[in-house]
Amino acid sequence: MRKLFGAVLIVFLLGTGYWAWTGINKTIENVALQETTGSSVSAKTEIALTRRSDAANVTVDIVFFNPLEAVPQDELVFRVALNTHSVPLSKYNIVKSVQITTDKGVSIEEGFAWQPESEANHHRSGLLKVRNTGILDEDTKWVRLELKNLSGVPIREFKWEGADLK
Repeated sequence: MRKLFGAVLIVFLLGTGYWAWTGINKTIENVALQETTGSSVSAKTEIALTRRSDAANVTVDIVFFNPLEAVPQDELVFRVALNTHSVPLSKYNIVKSVQITTDKGVSIEEGFAWQPESEANHHRSGLLKVRNTGILDEDTKWVRLELKNLSGVPIREFKWEGADLK
């Protein structure tokens, strides 16, 4: 009975520690965003604007911050997170491998800036920024961001449309 109680106690403590750690990490991420942009973001809204690609042993999560009005609208801001346990990510040049297009036929392939949050070889994240040269306005119906040639995948597509942009 003592062993069972001890095992239950260990599982409880580990679960509580994990729950606390994930909450702290989300708080740290929002503080980092606030320091970068001057605004904070609700986790629920951030989740709704997250797009994911999971292929070739790399998971990519991208959050488009402009619809949250958490960033200046004269630039487009995306939080990009690359995660893997088997592919070296430090060699991947994000700013040279990205393209943004819209329903209006506008396309941006240059002028991107990468503001790293983590440059670990298997867990990279940061803010991808580019000037908003009319690509996003009140008439934009959709915005697509493409990452090219990451871990053997020719194109990973992330799209925000309709109510997600308003």
